[in-house]
Amino acid sequence: PVRHASAGIPTSAEIFDRKAKRLQKDRAAAVDQADKFDYLKDHVAMGMVDRLLDVDRSFSVGLDLGCGRGHIVKNLSEGTVKTWIQCDLSRRMVQQSAGPDFDLPVLKAVADEEFLPFKENSLDLVMSSLSLHWVNDLPR
Repeated sequence: PVRHASAGIPTSAEIFDRKAKRLQKDRAAAVDQADKFDYLKDHVAMGMVDRLLDVDRSFSVGLDLGCGRGHIVKNLSEGTVKTWIQCDLSRRMVQQSAGPDFDLPVLKAVADEEFLPFKENSLDLVMSSLSLHWVNDLPR
């Protein structure tokens, strides 16, 4: 379905089949030795965290939206965030998501990026690496 703005211009369309995307991520999670194929995702996440370190503050609660196997949290530095939430559409990916090499509370959530279960203003930091381009309704 297409949602229309008051001017009658479509604001978003359902381009991606979320069920098909979840199934694709579940299949990717089932691949043997999948870590051998995640080097690009790890590299992109490393670059994102490097830019985050340029911000001179710490965050109470951070979210990795579309966490996959935990590519961002593997690169976080101690003291950057006090609590980290890993969220993905695929339960299998969330189950496989890694944790950091230091003591950091990590919560895991299975949720569709289009329908987030978090209260407004409950997150201090939201990061997403190679995931949001699959979301149908970015303009909202």
